[in-house]
Amino acid sequence: MEELSATLAQLTARWRVPGAAVAVVHRGRIIEAYAGRQSAAGRLVDAASVFEIGSITKSFTATLIMQLVDEGKVSLDAPVQHVLPEFALADPQLAARVTVRHLLTHAPGFDGDDFTHTGDDDESLRRYVARLALATSFAEPGTLFSYCNAGISVLGRIVEVLRGVPFDRALAAHLLEPLGLRDAYPDPAAAPADLVVTGHREPDGTAVQAGAIVRGLAPSGSKLTMTARDLATFGMLHLGGVADSDQSVLSPAGVAQMQAPQSVAVPFLGPKWGSSRGLGWDLYDVDGVCVVGHNGHTTGQVAALRVVPDRELVVAVLTNGGASYRLIDAVLAHVLGGLGGLRVPDPMELPQAIPVDASPYVGTYAGRAVRWTVEPGADGELGLSIHDVDGAGDPVGEGVRTALRKLRDHTFVGVDDDCGMYPVFTFLVDEAGRARFLHNSRAYPRR
Repeated sequence: MEELSATLAQLTARWRVPGAAVAVVHRGRIIEAYAGRQSAAGRLVDAASVFEIGSITKSFTATLIMQLVDEGKVSLDAPVQHVLPEFALADPQLAARVTVRHLLTHAPGFDGDDFTHTGDDDESLRRYVARLALATSFAEPGTLFSYCNAGISVLGRIVEVLRGVPFDRALAAHLLEPLGLRDAYPDPAAAPADLVVTGHREPDGTAVQAGAIVRGLAPSGSKLTMTARDLATFGMLHLGGVADSDQSVLSPAGVAQMQAPQSVAVPFLGPKWGSSRGLGWDLYDVDGVCVVGHNGHTTGQVAALRVVPDRELVVAVLTNGGASYRLIDAVLAHVLGGLGGLRVPDPMELPQAIPVDASPYVGTYAGRAVRWTVEPGADGELGLSIHDVDGAGDPVGEGVRTALRKLRDHTFVGVDDDCGMYPVFTFLVDEAGRARFLHNSRAYPRR
């Protein structure tokens, strides 16, 4: 794998990624590669460069919860209200049935896309969780995977309450410091300014501010920043029984529970997402081998972490713009194939347009933050309009129009890519074949 640096340099140029960092651990051996710049005119990316890891933070939060499970302070199947009595939703009966496991598997059944700023002080997370008393539910807890940022923030609040300190301090004391992650920062503002990587927005490559997301979503991925090596070191903890992983931080039973497939239904969402859920992890089937992982996406930065216990292999990839997912796919294929001996499928390409009956799908689907309108399209495609919405649910701005092409059954692919990844949309239909939800990692009910 000594050629990894050259491969990464080629990939950053090909996919217009300003800068990237890769750290690989294989049977205790660490391999690192860096390419490009931290910003368009900034310093070169190197071992000290710190990137936002985005939603990979959710795996850190899940690990903090599993430590509490190890200590007997939390039960996975206990209602959240047993440890957080103030937890509330708009429907009090459904709120009473939400468990810790439901939150860990993104299956609490309520709309979790609340990006309201609730302050930057140590009370911000408490205030953020209190706002969920307004959150509406769309499914019985435990029945449907629907990516729920707010649910992970509830887990972060549980950590705060049971540890008796703010989330960022609990994260540092119980994970970052015990694992020796010296170049990991709960907030990018705490990192040396000259080492913080700048994100870049496509397609014009405009630089965007780091750490711009609200603190109330820190347990979900708005703040945590680190080097590629530190992210790979965290991944080593989840190698299970491998001697190099630190079982004093999390028990082997805790590691195994996090990687066990859960019963929640996960529709097909494309290669970005796993085929099933663990506790705080996506679970991918790659060449018949279970690969544990998570992706992270903040404004202008995309990250990926993969752990392959059967191969004693960890791969961490951090990027700051361009067609990031194309680069990540290529790096994962290179490493999982070369060191793991796995045949990695080719990236999904845009399917050809084929005739489709639009009638089961035409309509409006909406959540707290976005509204989708599906209409008949031309040349066998569906038309899709996307609008952000305000607090009253009314559209904001002109919105964006795109098209969907049928992939199979009730699954469609968006023709406009996102950081090099074509988005996948699956319609969940009733017995009569009429769509009830539009699902693209979140389940949006039909209105």
